[in-house]
Amino acid sequence: MKKVISIFFLLFYFFSSAQTEVSFNPFFIRERIINFHSDIIVHQDASLTVTEKIKIESSGNQIRHGIFRQLPVTRNINGSSQSVKYTVLSVNKNGATEPFTTQNKYESFDIKIGDRNIELEPGIYTYELTYKTKKQIGFFEKYDELYWNVNGNFWNFNIDSISATVKLPENAKILKNSCYTGTTGSKKQDCSSKILSENSISWEAFNLLSNEGLTISVGFNKGVMIPPKSPNSFEKYGLLFGFLLTLIGLILYFYRTWKKYGVDPPSPVIFPQFSAPENLSPASLGYIRSASFRDEQITAAIIGLAIKGFLKIRESEAKGLLSIFKGKVFTLEKLKNVDQSLAKEEILLMNSLFRKGETVTLDGQYSEDLESTVENFKASLKYQHDQLLNEGNNFSKLWIPGILISIVYLVGLGISYLINPDGNKFGFGIVIFVILAITFTAVTFIGSQMGKIGWNFVRVFFVLGAFIFAYRLGFDEFSFVNNNFNSCYTFLVLAIISLMVYQWLIKKPSVEKLRIISMIDGFKMYMHAAEDEVLKFHNPPKMTPEFFEKLLPYAVVFGVDKIWGEKFTKYLSDSGADYRPTYYYGGSFHNFNVGVFSSSLTSSITSASTSSSGSGGGGFSGGGGGGGGGGGW
Repeated sequence: MKKVISIFFLLFYFFSSAQTEVSFNPFFIRERIINFHSDIIVHQDASLTVTEKIKIESSGNQIRHGIFRQLPVTRNINGSSQSVKYTVLSVNKNGATEPFTTQNKYESFDIKIGDRNIELEPGIYTYELTYKTKKQIGFFEKYDELYWNVNGNFWNFNIDSISATVKLPENAKILKNSCYTGTTGSKKQDCSSKILSENSISWEAFNLLSNEGLTISVGFNKGVMIPPKSPNSFEKYGLLFGFLLTLIGLILYFYRTWKKYGVDPPSPVIFPQFSAPENLSPASLGYIRSASFRDEQITAAIIGLAIKGFLKIRESEAKGLLSIFKGKVFTLEKLKNVDQSLAKEEILLMNSLFRKGETVTLDGQYSEDLESTVENFKASLKYQHDQLLNEGNNFSKLWIPGILISIVYLVGLGISYLINPDGNKFGFGIVIFVILAITFTAVTFIGSQMGKIGWNFVRVFFVLGAFIFAYRLGFDEFSFVNNNFNSCYTFLVLAIISLMVYQWLIKKPSVEKLRIISMIDGFKMYMHAAEDEVLKFHNPPKMTPEFFEKLLPYAVVFGVDKIWGEKFTKYLSDSGADYRPTYYYGGSFHNFNVGVFSSSLTSSITSASTSSSGSGGGGFSGGGGGGGGGGGW
């Protein structure tokens, strides 16, 4: 009888799952994209009209009111990074007009579809989004190309099937095509194409996981699209005779922008903080403070998720040949699904870690899935915080003159060679450019992190470049009038020197950034020296197991996890309490060294995520125009 009852319930489960489109049971529904289809019409003015049909299954977890779509606002095309704009033409849900809002953000154009006052019933919905965009056609020597990311690589949901159809203008003929699938940078081609006519083609792929996308490209004959405007005569030849005017303009620009933007605001006084400022997650706090991604940030996120009960961490010794190196093996086991209480990067981390199963093993061996997880985690942090970090740095004021200097110099050098085809002087001009470009890069990206050592390196490098420059000029009678090469060399050296000075003067952190960093530093002050006599006057919280666990992930990103663990060990010793962490399995706390544990976990993540190693076959998933991502709200 028991067997009969078991078989009955098993059949009921499968029947309910198979009939999801007819009768919805939220208990069995997993939120996903059933089908993502994009119809792309290419116009002769190089603009696109894109219609996306997104069929989703909602259980009311993440998709409560509707979905949102994020489209990137910049892309690299025709040899440069260009801004891209979108015009939304229509939005429908199940064939009826649906309300939506749009928002221009730093890195994306967001379309939020749905009504916050209406809760969706669990079930299946089809959304249709139509928009227009320009500057999406690549112009090459032998063909023109549409290189397009169909759905984007930042969706939280799996996609059962995805397809795209491209229709070119009537007089276009398809010359080549290809497609790519997977996470950003993947060269997998688990997709197929079908040429429908001379000027139309379709692609399809199946079973994409979250944060995976389909990228397509189609090359077609030239003469169909209207190409970018050619440089006029002044842009081609006027720069050679405008060195002096350009240099004067640069110096005036440097002075005026420095006076207006270069004076740093006063830094706030740092006081001890006993909790994370602005409710920042451990990874976000570490990313903002270091202004870069470090593997400790993902370690802290994993430990934090374990402490919150979303996963558990099992540690064991490596077996077999790996035991020779006394390596650690970490097994992460999923305990429950994500919810909106988690930070964005933590939701993405959970979805990426457990997209293929309920457990993940970190044994120090390289894993493409772990590499993809780390890259997606890093991309999420950059997406959330780079605007704050870059605001006030005035990098645009730095790079615009830098690019202008490079363009003016290289154009002038090329024209000088056309007038006087001296290969030695042309080659020397390239060497000077490379030397000074490396010097400037060292000052900007290395010197600021290396302090005096970096500056000594910069001085030696710059003196060496100046010596070569002076030595070369010694062979010729110096003249600006009769030697265009000398004019180029001198302009470049003077412009780079002024730019090197300016790049330090113009840096100005925003008031908001200084405020948050001062609070982070105050938090670290407490974490690093919780027993300091001075801190006692600020009434710090009492140490408890709950308080220790709450702040442990932050100690990891600060690099003070060993100190924090020692503080807690002292508390256990003084109180006589016994502590067995529920988030970690591998022994009692007295045999558990926090610093060694987090360091070993970070090393395992680093090892597992570090590899030892367009239409013409050189593309990858996530490339081209379009893309972005989306989710539910």
